[in-house]
Amino acid sequence: MRAKFVLNPVAGMRRAPEKVVSLLRRELRGPLWDFDIILTEQRGHGYYLAQDAVKQGYELVVAIGGDGTVKEVASGLVHTGVALGIIPTGSGNGLARDLRIPLNLKGACRALLRGSRREVDTGVINGKYFFSTAGLGFDAHIGLLYNQRGKRRRRGVLPYFYIGVKEYFLYQPELLQVRIDRDNIRVSPLLITIANCRQYGGGAQIAPRAKIDDGLLDLCILRNLSLLQALIKLPKLFTGKIDSIPQMDYYQIAQTEIIREKPGPIHMDGDPFIEAPQLKVSILPRSLVVWAPSE
Repeated sequence: MRAKFVLNPVAGMRRAPEKVVSLLRRELRGPLWDFDIILTEQRGHGYYLAQDAVKQGYELVVAIGGDGTVKEVASGLVHTGVALGIIPTGSGNGLARDLRIPLNLKGACRALLRGSRREVDTGVINGKYFFSTAGLGFDAHIGLLYNQRGKRRRRGVLPYFYIGVKEYFLYQPELLQVRIDRDNIRVSPLLITIANCRQYGGGAQIAPRAKIDDGLLDLCILRNLSLLQALIKLPKLFTGKIDSIPQMDYYQIAQTEIIREKPGPIHMDGDPFIEAPQLKVSILPRSLVVWAPSE
């Protein structure tokens, strides 16, 4: 197997990059593996490294990093037939979890040894790819605020939770027009998630019915909740039953269009940014090959 490993040296690394490289060479030694390792140097670099690997004839490109690194590398492999492997080192790891890839370095390396090729779907919003989840509303708003804190501020779950509770009392849901089949509905939800996989990451399953290779996206519209309702209902995110609460409208779609009054935040695979008012959403069935443990 001729493989290129694309390593993000800062994504959730609990070990120095050179120790990760040493572990890879130890776990994957043998005549069946011929691989190189290259480090990303800046945001977006993984996409170009993946494209270069395709041109150079590699059979497998393995992303070592968090959801952002995986998204970059996967985006460079769509419609190429070259397989994506994942060694997850981030905090969410949504796609890796859905593919049942172990979350520790040794386990993920050993999963590569017994992996196989599998075709999965790719989500698209305004021409940009996503692979696990995307969405808009309160979670995108919080994600953008969290990222704007800067790298020197404290990171992790507690600051994110603090921002979420504080903003919950201030957030005003925007009016959206959502096309579902031939109908247009007008809603002001807490959030909308468009899911290719079951979960955001971290075990939070926003779309329990989602399948990564069914040719459909799961559209989850979570209507407004009081803080008390949220504290009672949202733990169902971690039990796979969030779709059972009365405030959740759940659809399975191949495409949709969401229109709002002005540009605003969205998130794609955990990456929040400002996007245009009109969101054109579609799916590319079985457009990405992944290298993962058998189902």
